[in-house]
Amino acid sequence: MSDPARSASGRRSAARNPQALRAHWPWALAASVWAVLVAKAARELHGGNDFTILHAAAARVLAGETLYGPGDAYMYPPPCAVLLAPLALLPATAAGVLWALGKAALLHAAAAIFLARARLAPWTRRALIALSPLLVYRFAESDLATGNTNIYLLAGIAGAIPLIERGASLRGGALLALVSTVKLAPLYIAGGLVAARRQRAAWAQCACAALILLAASAALPGGVAAAWRGFLANSEAVRGAPAAREDDPARGYLPGQSLRPFIHRYLTDSDATAHDGERVTLNVASLSAAQAEWIYRACAVLMGFGALLAARGRDLRWTIAWTLAAMLLISPYSRKAHFVLLLPALLLVVESILAARGTRRAALAWLVLSIALAQLTAPALVGRAAASWLLGAGVVLLSAVAILPAMWMIRGEHDRR
Repeated sequence: MSDPARSASGRRSAARNPQALRAHWPWALAASVWAVLVAKAARELHGGNDFTILHAAAARVLAGETLYGPGDAYMYPPPCAVLLAPLALLPATAAGVLWALGKAALLHAAAAIFLARARLAPWTRRALIALSPLLVYRFAESDLATGNTNIYLLAGIAGAIPLIERGASLRGGALLALVSTVKLAPLYIAGGLVAARRQRAAWAQCACAALILLAASAALPGGVAAAWRGFLANSEAVRGAPAAREDDPARGYLPGQSLRPFIHRYLTDSDATAHDGERVTLNVASLSAAQAEWIYRACAVLMGFGALLAARGRDLRWTIAWTLAAMLLISPYSRKAHFVLLLPALLLVVESILAARGTRRAALAWLVLSIALAQLTAPALVGRAAASWLLGAGVVLLSAVAILPAMWMIRGEHDRR
């Protein structure tokens, strides 16, 4: 038999082989999921999303123009636009599709890093890596639709773990610093590194982040001071100030899904969803915005320090997953898309359940609850009006909260030895 005929026969045999099918179906399912996600992302580019804003900011960097201006929607720190400047050499649509495609490989790479030492059969580990997008499908869908940076941040954070574990604290800290200058919230991870007794990596992260922030800002027109004045002004505008008109349906609306908007929506007379031109309130009290803000700050400090205390003595994978979940909750502004960063926590819980052969029923219950709550925000599932109301009511926040008990139950498996 000729070689081509033998090869074709082998492929047909593999296709009929149940073991071969078993090995490939997770990747086929993952490919179909990503095809849907990327197609949605490409469609959103025409209506304008976060990536079109990022692309326009990067183009201004290349043109030597001011990065921040009155009414400008760009709200990221200066280094983000500088780092993305090469993408501005491409048309916005082509760059956006490339941006979305890059997320597919990087999300799977992040999953592989978090499962590198999993006590699972090789096939089970590969299947879990392949199917990892399904664990955060609603959040990944939102990330792709808005063109956000979160999956890239997740990949950078995951990539720092093996470096730090091998003793390359400076390189691992520098990678975390790069992530922290795209969005400032990941600086909280430095506290987790200290809790995990990785002080050198924490110092490297903070020092490198300061250098990158200063260097990138100095390269912009007006220098460091002008860049940061513009950034802070835009950040305050985006966080949401009460609308000037009393009859505006978005009066007092605070965007986001973290603890801050949750507290404001329930404790002040402000809008919860502001959808369809209607004013929807959920408040159980009528405190002033300033009072609600101080309550949020107190809760954020207590929760933030409490999470770091709970991470003491744990290994790096568990600590990073735990601090990412806490970061999402206490960050002043976390949209639904940001919660794709829950993937490490979800993966570690699934790993523990599979390795324990079904003995972790309580952890499984919390895992199912977390994933189910996230799906309640899908318009296709509950309708657009109900999904918008549930987002305003804090269902995404509760989805993140629900994974914490499951993480706490498996903490003993991640004691640092």
